[in-house]
Amino acid sequence: MSPLSTMGIPIRKERIEYGDAAFIGRGPDETVLAVGIEYKSVSDLLQSWHDGRLLGHQLPGMFNAYGVVYLLIEGIISADVDDRIRIWGGKRWDLVRSETKYSNLVGWLESLRHLYRVHVLTSANLLTTCVQVASTYRWWQKPYEEHGTAVTIHKPDLRRGLISPTRIMKVAATFPGVGSEKLLDIEDKFGSIREMVNADATTWREVDGIGKKTAEAIVEYLEAK
Repeated sequence: MSPLSTMGIPIRKERIEYGDAAFIGRGPDETVLAVGIEYKSVSDLLQSWHDGRLLGHQLPGMFNAYGVVYLLIEGIISADVDDRIRIWGGKRWDLVRSETKYSNLVGWLESLRHLYRVHVLTSANLLTTCVQVASTYRWWQKPYEEHGTAVTIHKPDLRRGLISPTRIMKVAATFPGVGSEKLLDIEDKFGSIREMVNADATTWREVDGIGKKTAEAIVEYLEAK
């Protein structure tokens, strides 16, 4: 990413175990935070999603290495009339040869944002990617408390740390009617995936926030072939 060298930020090339860029940022109360950025083209993102590389290896490693994790996706994508994924190749749209739907991708990225606390950034091209990296670096060099001087809606407490979803939470996130706000309650209710998938509707209704219709929908979903 040579354009970065023209953007006035310090650059040092070295091998890092996880991520493609890393720097030290200023957190709340002048705490020091390690910030990591994983860069992926759209094609690589889709491949790492399907082969489990991103969730199974790269992101867990980044959670251990950094206090703040970014996923920077480069490329232009859209959906066609059948909800298939298209990637802009510069002159035309190319259909992705996969059964994965565009709506599935949107949902997966939302899971990364809300379940994994990953900051997802998008970029159209290499130059924009470099601007994203430089802008993110500059944001984290400013005293943390000064970021709320323009608009203050919500201040996340980064000192709470990142929560890595358990296997139970990952499985439960695929069930109908189960949003991210219910996953911790489901985790508290069930001791194992086996116990969770074998639970009847009455047991599911004991989970805070899950009513009769949702409980029945979950059981029907699990019993379907």
